[in-house]
Amino acid sequence: MRYRCVADSLSVKGLVRLVAALLIVLLIPAFAHAAESQFNIYYSGSEDLVLNRLLLDPTTHRVANLDDAATAVYQDNLPPAGPDLDALKARVASGTGVVLILGRHTDANALASFTNGAIKQTGIVDVSAGATHGRELERLAAVVNWVGPKTDPLARNISWLSAVRVHERSLLAVNGAEVLVKTNPRDPVSPGTPILLRIHSGKGTIYVLNEWLRNGDQRARIASMLTMLGGIEGAENYDFQRWPYFNWLLYAMSRTAAGVPAVAYGDWIASPVPNRAQVRILAALVFAMFAMFVIAYVIVRRYSLRHPELLDHFYRSTPSAKPQPASLGAAAAPVAAASKGATAHGDPRWEIVGFHRPLSGFFYNYLLSLMIMIPFNFAVTFYIERNFVNPFLEARGAWAAVTQFMLIFFTLLDLGTSQAMVKYFAEYRLTDPGRAITYAQFFIWFHAIAGMFQIAVLGLAAAAFLPNTPMAYLAWFVVLHTMIQFPGFISIFFSLFRALQRFDYAQLLIVLTYVLNPIVQMICGVYMRHWGLMHPVFGEGMGVVFGFAIGGVIANLLMGLFCSIFYEKMGFNLVTIFLAHFDRATIKKSIIYGAKLTGGQLAVAISWGLVPVLMAILLPDFLELNEIFLLTFAFSFGYLETGAYIFTTLMPSISESYSQAKMALTRRYLDQGLRWGIMVSSMLGGAFIAFSDVFIKGLLPPQFVRAATVMWLMHLWRVADFTTRLPDQVFQGVGRTGTFTWTALLEHVSRVILTWYFLQWYGFEGVFYAFLISSILRSIVAWPLMGYLVAWPSLSIWQTLINPALAAVGNYVILRAFALAVWQGPGHAGSGWLVVLLSLIGSLPVYMFLSGLLGWDDASLAEFRDAAELVPAPFGAVARMAHRVVQLGSSVSPLNNRFPGNLVQEAATESAELTALKAELH
Repeated sequence: MRYRCVADSLSVKGLVRLVAALLIVLLIPAFAHAAESQFNIYYSGSEDLVLNRLLLDPTTHRVANLDDAATAVYQDNLPPAGPDLDALKARVASGTGVVLILGRHTDANALASFTNGAIKQTGIVDVSAGATHGRELERLAAVVNWVGPKTDPLARNISWLSAVRVHERSLLAVNGAEVLVKTNPRDPVSPGTPILLRIHSGKGTIYVLNEWLRNGDQRARIASMLTMLGGIEGAENYDFQRWPYFNWLLYAMSRTAAGVPAVAYGDWIASPVPNRAQVRILAALVFAMFAMFVIAYVIVRRYSLRHPELLDHFYRSTPSAKPQPASLGAAAAPVAAASKGATAHGDPRWEIVGFHRPLSGFFYNYLLSLMIMIPFNFAVTFYIERNFVNPFLEARGAWAAVTQFMLIFFTLLDLGTSQAMVKYFAEYRLTDPGRAITYAQFFIWFHAIAGMFQIAVLGLAAAAFLPNTPMAYLAWFVVLHTMIQFPGFISIFFSLFRALQRFDYAQLLIVLTYVLNPIVQMICGVYMRHWGLMHPVFGEGMGVVFGFAIGGVIANLLMGLFCSIFYEKMGFNLVTIFLAHFDRATIKKSIIYGAKLTGGQLAVAISWGLVPVLMAILLPDFLELNEIFLLTFAFSFGYLETGAYIFTTLMPSISESYSQAKMALTRRYLDQGLRWGIMVSSMLGGAFIAFSDVFIKGLLPPQFVRAATVMWLMHLWRVADFTTRLPDQVFQGVGRTGTFTWTALLEHVSRVILTWYFLQWYGFEGVFYAFLISSILRSIVAWPLMGYLVAWPSLSIWQTLINPALAAVGNYVILRAFALAVWQGPGHAGSGWLVVLLSLIGSLPVYMFLSGLLGWDDASLAEFRDAAELVPAPFGAVARMAHRVVQLGSSVSPLNNRFPGNLVQEAATESAELTALKAELH
């Protein structure tokens, strides 16, 4: 009741406003100090976009008379040839600087005359307005490169590899002007088109920016968040206007054109980076919070040592469970004597050792993914988020780059304690339940204190040092990302249910996370995007990322609250796991096991985190390309992780059977896990491959369409990646963390090396080649090691490999034909959604029937039936339907019972022996 009252009193909208207010308090001090000298500019433009950005610096002052200006700024409004232009040329010769921004109304003759023939406009790059405007403009977009002197202040202060692509622009012929930035050789219109030029004329300097700029009418968007989400009409190069360096570039050109040194980007008053006052505020907040956690630990530790008997209260008192069912598949027959002790808490079938537990939990996860998580993910985080909430490639890519890189530090600070808790809890709950609980307690307090440590150290380091580096624009992103981890131990609930092998509970929590996080983050994202629209120092792109970071903090806290409620509702005593009874032996075993595991996990994190770093070093437009890469990664994530989840659910079971020397059961686990992993991955994968281009081209905005050209490479890597998953979980489950680490090092060290070279040789596609080859290398080494050091699967070649592969091919052919027949092309979202959803749902009966036609054996059918019976409502009905479809196909197949499974009876006998050894948790 106490949790429900707290939950009811919470207002998500109120939390958003509170956290946003705290963030704004941190951001506002950036405007507290300004240089004292006044800088006069003369401005003439078709709109006030550039003027407003220049006025962000409080030393900038607009004058009405050209003679009073140090620099004249013209946005698409250069005077025509005549007296006014002649007067301007005279002012330049005497030392006045000029910043000229070209546009659709720029007079070509005036441009040639003003630059004395150094720059001539020969054409334009633009498309007409209409329904296909975005798609046509996307085809004409070009990546830009800095080609000027590396010592130039514009090169030293700006990370030009982060620059977004140019869209609307002029085609220029250059004769005598210095080209600083130009389009790269892959420009689809005119490779090498000058984008930023500089001319020295007399005592003055002229900068010419060849990116058409229009802000459009923003009044309605500022007045209404709903209108804001609909996009902006009439804007030109709006991506460039959101670029974190855009404001400083205008400022620097206006100063250096007049011979006045520009303040460095990290020190400029209107740069979106933390200043000294904000760093001091952050330091006070985080160190106060860290001290509170340490004090709380001391108090709880003393209380726990005075009350050791509380370790016996893991469960709360609950009514007696229902009687044991008659059918539990391969593990059922021999275990009647053990049922009495296994029925004390919850559904007794979960207390019977055997493959039915991971299989049922896995199939439950698959149905959740198929019917809820994947459609929800497509609708919310792909369609709604990318079309309306955060459609900004550069902002998404920047936030993702920070997330990827920070994973290195989070993995290091975790020190493998998450997996250690799962392993040792599953291992000790058979013989020493009290000790099992201490591993959960240590996990909570270790992560609570380590989480605050990472906020204090990483967040403050980013705020203090990043503003003076080429990655200055990412400083606030890093600070906010460290805070998402607060309070650090929420994942205990997921890990604990995995350790208890209650995969039904674990999956419900995962679903709650998938639903809660994006909704809260999008609410905050919309709010802060609107805030960024009104604060051009940061802009919409940075604003929406700030909102997602704030939403991550709020969602994490809400998730902890809801998990606590759910945890107690399931009959567990919440207080017990938050105590601190663990001793030195618990700490030592967790740290030693985790440290060995961390080497492999850290290799994964380092290679993952270095991908955006290598892209930032080697690829222009790397922010947008990083988002394209992650879009393909996230899109294919659903089918790969759903299928490979069987290996995760198997890890506690393998730890349990292998530690008790039940090798027949272990080998049976490996074979059946591999079989079902291939089945579900290829079932969903065939559907995903069939509608990949439909989804990307038909349901996402035009700026994401580049993902369709590399999607096939991501699918190839997913196949190779799948082959590494089973050995990984086996090595962790049996305690061979050193072997896991060495195989992980092989994959990820080779991935980093290959990425470095392949990016230089093949460009963006090189990332995919590096991922593919490194995963193949790991699989080649890991599988023989697993076989010789642990066990080989009791492999049935037809049932485990050939049947799933042939069914996958047939499934793809049918679904692809359906997609091509129904989809009406880009711009027809209705037919696109019809293809995606029907292909997803239809893949289950189509694949299962084809698999049945290719032949099952009676033992596998019975095991599937028993596992399906364990799947709770409403998915239990779908699971039983899937079994009936397979049974129907098998009943008419000449291959039925031709290829029986191996070690079925031996595994059943060993599962019964293990069940008899189980100790009851109190």
